[in-house]
Amino acid sequence: MRLVLLVLLVIVNASASVVSHGPDEFSLLVEFRYIGSAESVSVAGEFSRWAHAPIPLAIGEKGTFSTTLRLDHGLHEYKFIVDGEWIPDPDNPARTRNDFGLANSVFFLQANGTLELTTEVPEQIELLPAQDGDTPVDLVLLWQQHMPWLSDPVEDQLLGPWLRVHAAKDYLDMALRLRDTELSACISLSGVLLYQLHTYYLERFVPCLDHAYRRVTQEYEESARGHTDPWLDLLLLPVLDPDDEQQSGLLWRNAWSCLSFSDELAARWPRLLQLRDTIRAGNLPDADTAAELLTLFHLVWMDPMFLRGPVPLPSGDTLRVCDLVEEHAGVWSAPAWDAVARERLAFEYGLILENVIPAHRQLLESASTAGESRVEIATTPFAHPILPLLIDAGCAADRMPGATLPTFAHPEWARVHVELGRNQFATLFGRDPNGFWPGEGAVSRDALSMLGVAGLRWAATGGEVPDVDHPAHRAGAFRFVSQDDSILVLLRHTELSRSIGWRYRRYPGPAAAHDLVNRILVEHMRHPQAAITLVLDGENAWEFFELDHDADAFLQELYHSLEQMQRAGRIRTMTPSQFVARGMKLPCITMQDEEALPAGSWIHGDLSTWIGEPEENEAWRLLEMATTMTGNDLRHFAVTHGLDLAALAFHPDAEVRERVIHLLAAQGSDWCWWYGADRRALEGDEFWDQLYLRLLRSLLPAEEIPESLLLQQNGTATGSTLD
Repeated sequence: MRLVLLVLLVIVNASASVVSHGPDEFSLLVEFRYIGSAESVSVAGEFSRWAHAPIPLAIGEKGTFSTTLRLDHGLHEYKFIVDGEWIPDPDNPARTRNDFGLANSVFFLQANGTLELTTEVPEQIELLPAQDGDTPVDLVLLWQQHMPWLSDPVEDQLLGPWLRVHAAKDYLDMALRLRDTELSACISLSGVLLYQLHTYYLERFVPCLDHAYRRVTQEYEESARGHTDPWLDLLLLPVLDPDDEQQSGLLWRNAWSCLSFSDELAARWPRLLQLRDTIRAGNLPDADTAAELLTLFHLVWMDPMFLRGPVPLPSGDTLRVCDLVEEHAGVWSAPAWDAVARERLAFEYGLILENVIPAHRQLLESASTAGESRVEIATTPFAHPILPLLIDAGCAADRMPGATLPTFAHPEWARVHVELGRNQFATLFGRDPNGFWPGEGAVSRDALSMLGVAGLRWAATGGEVPDVDHPAHRAGAFRFVSQDDSILVLLRHTELSRSIGWRYRRYPGPAAAHDLVNRILVEHMRHPQAAITLVLDGENAWEFFELDHDADAFLQELYHSLEQMQRAGRIRTMTPSQFVARGMKLPCITMQDEEALPAGSWIHGDLSTWIGEPEENEAWRLLEMATTMTGNDLRHFAVTHGLDLAALAFHPDAEVRERVIHLLAAQGSDWCWWYGADRRALEGDEFWDQLYLRLLRSLLPAEEIPESLLLQQNGTATGSTLD
């Protein structure tokens, strides 16, 4: 058996009417061949969304399988699938490691028609020059920030430090970076992220900060310990005891521990990698080494901006993480990790958490030259649910004909998510949101109607959701009309958006930024009437950038290049609300347009990630039980007291509030994401399974809940959170 990747087959010539950097010159034809004994052969890569749509190779003479694909210039990863077995190309020495530690084959496609078997990307990529007759690209940039529900329903504390460390790595710095630009953009903060940030940190930890002495007061020990997250409690202990079972679990033994970080993120912290490898080799730390591990874990999640020097904050304070680190030739270390240093580090984390909402509020209040908000802040339905499935799970059949689907239809709770998401945003930001990024961009006709009735002016979804032949694809957006309400729906440009998370993690930061801007320009040449909307998680992708610490140079150069293009009139950045205000004549889709708008999401355009597989359906069956039984009790309580369901989330009775919040959390999107064979968490799916079942047990104490729903975790390990 032999696998061979052949070099460039054909360069498609540009027509005379296209300029020298025209669209056809940006893509080339590449032939993949396999020679050997096999029943079936396919090739998969980012060009096929990996396992979502592998591309079959046709069999020819003498056992030769082949296919020809049109691919853009740049780095491409791929694997062959031979009789169901995923294997890299053995005749291609260029390989890279994917998220799951497995090898992918790689090649780089040069613009001049050369195919190189290499993982190397040029350090510099020139921006395309302006051409006569250029018109500006309408570009909407939307960063979606989301944190799943992490709270133990019994212990009333977060079971992971991830919201806190992502605040240090992503939430605050993403806002500060936009503050220092002239660009228009949008950041969406999910409702469940805002709730956990406010409840577990702003109400409990931030009041314990002593700003004068940069320390944490004794009040934390008296009132907050055990009610934020265990890693923060550990950071504030005077002495660590690695022989203690709970502490050793947090430090290294559990699936989530101080060894939970990407190799790429820790590449600039060699001592942390050394400690990890030493512990995995069986050499367990003493108290001093445990303290060093804990300190380095909290520093590795800091954004490079915070490490380099003092950072002025919206609160008037100055962040000084730089006092706690040393840097030499691009390598970081911590000079101290004693109790004083660890308490100071906890204080700096507190400052970051304290400034997340003020930094976004400051952006919301920043005016453009037109007098409107330059940066828009949006949110989601409260617990980031898959809204169409809450309304009626049967809608998944729109794109999943023949699938076995559970019965679940609770539009009344979908409305609660929408109302609470709006109300929480208004409370924290002093104004109503203009739009939502629905959880996972999931929409249906009923879901969009619900958002329009709630007074929202815009939403966004995956570009594959509308029918591919609908004019919406040529416009990049459409208006959804339902009775007397309408809402503008932006369509995510899937290929460009996914490139940020998949393609550019292997690029030098500035080269990645220029390549993205070039692709935006080329896409506009191909479809000059279409707006381009880029949507991506503003957190997960950055920690996997190999050549650029936390995508620091990428974001800096991307914003700089977009500003240059904006001043030159070649790109016009705008917020979704600015797009709405332009009053564009967009294609319309109505409630009756069933074929034009099937229920779907930004993941493959359908809802198969969350429903249809046996363990997903079992999760929905249990959720139906909890929603019916708990929901009936809560509805009866609400009617008796003359309240609506959403008002119960603020009821004086703590037990009532908790039941509402826990039910909404169980209805969130982040449980069924990991169930089934199509996705696998890097740390394993067991934790998400157990947290979901804990929520159900808190809602159904008298019912028998399974010990696990993980029935067939045997996926191909090609799923990711970087969609």
